[in-house]
Amino acid sequence: DLRTLSNPVAVSFSTTRAELPLSEVIAVLKPKLDHLNIGFLSDIESDLPACQMDKDKIKQVLWNLMMNSADSMPGGGRIFISLRLNKAENMVEYRIEDTGTGIEEADVENLFAPFFTTKKEGVGIGLYVSREIAKAHNGTLVLENGAKEGARAVLSIPCTQPS
Repeated sequence: DLRTLSNPVAVSFSTTRAELPLSEVIAVLKPKLDHLNIGFLSDIESDLPACQMDKDKIKQVLWNLMMNSADSMPGGGRIFISLRLNKAENMVEYRIEDTGTGIEEADVENLFAPFFTTKKEGVGIGLYVSREIAKAHNGTLVLENGAKEGARAVLSIPCTQPS
């Protein structure tokens, strides 16, 4: 991650089913979330198109976002993940919502700044690197407070129809 601060994100694109990086991250993280008393729900749209993506880089972003959600719920809570096709923009949207503490208004404009962290042991490069990975995919990463509680992250990346 530190190398990314001085070098552009190097991505290696391949045609990948949109749900694959998400299902691989969920398989690894679910036992840890269960141990932390964090409930987990997912809603993955069927018949999603394939995307040109670097699967490992997208997994890195999803892992980071889910761990940030878990960190915001030290006493337990819930994470809800959805994966949908935004047909109007031809983008797949990975949406991660939690019941954690949310985002402090004073922190909003610094969330993606290198070395900005609200964690005692954080380095402050995870969100910066995650946004750079989204940009390298011609996509976006947006963070915001949830409608009632917690926070929401939306990773959107362009997709192509499977051949």
